[in-house]
Amino acid sequence: MTWLATGDGEMVEVDVKAILEENERLRKENENLRSRENIFINTLGALGASPKSLGDSISQSVMLNFPEIDMAMNTPKSLMGNA
Repeated sequence: MTWLATGDGEMVEVDVKAILEENERLRKENENLRSRENIFINTLGALGASPKSLGDSISQSVMLNFPEIDMAMNTPKSLMGNA
């Protein structure tokens, strides 16, 4: 209100502490997800599968079970019109 009335101070008050805490939480979550991804990839490798071959299998399964999904565009065909 002060900024609006007088032009003094900041237009928007920012809670820097909350932003830093959220940034740290997201950084830790990202590290956790990367660790899980590495475990998953290593497990696939130990089983003799590659992430690409697994991805191809998943894509094929999705195409067979959900024909309304356009895998190339990740767009439901019903939203694409008659293209």
